[in-house]
Formats: sequence, C-alpha cells, structure tokens
Amino acid sequence: MEMSAAEQQARTAPEEMKEAGRQAKGEARSVAREAKHAAQKGIEKLKSRKKPIDAALTAIETASKPVYLGLAAGSIVVSLILYGFRKKEDALFVGLWAPTFLALGLFSKLVSRSSGEKS
Repeated sequence: MEMSAAEQQARTAPEEMKEAGRQAKGEARSVAREAKHAAQKGIEKLKSRKKPIDAALTAIETASKPVYLGLAAGSIVVSLILYGFRKKEDALFVGLWAPTFLALGLFSKLVSRSSGEKS
C-alpha cells in the first residue's frame, strides 16, 4: 500500500522536528557555555582591578619610616618660615600636618607588622 505524499510528510515531520530540536538544544548549550565563559572572564577582570583605596593603602604601607619623619619635620620647618613672614593662619595650617604624617607612619608600621613584615 502506497502512502500519499501528505501521509509521508506527516510521518517524517516529527522526526524532522526532533532533529531541529536537537540542533537548537546543541546551539543553546554552546551559547550558554560562551556566555558563562565571558561572565567568568568579566568577574576575574573585576577581581583583579585594584580599587583606589587599595592603591593608597599600598603606598602608605611601602613608604619607609624616614619618609614620614621627613614630611613631619618639613611641615614644621615650612610652618616656622610662614610664621616668620607673618602668615600666622597659614603657618598653623601647615604646622598641623606634622601629627598627620606621624600618624600615617605609625599606621604603616602597625599594618606591616600585622601582615607579617618587619619594619
């Protein structure tokens, strides 16, 4: 018994649809893998970026003790020079930098000790 073209097409259509479904599923998997890979790369890039605060803390940690003492002494000297030129307010402003530099030096020493380094 011969099948008509319509009957034959009706029988092969589900197989063709299954094959098309398999292909679509495979393509969807590859697109999902690519998207996952791209997302992982993006996350790694974000993790590897240093934040500005990290850069500032690294700079504070790596500066040595004489740097902070020099900055403190320099601010005192500049303050005395400004006071000699009768710029009292400016002299007080610059003179108050010395404790800040000394505190940064102390902070640097404490941070380096807590990370296992010797200073």
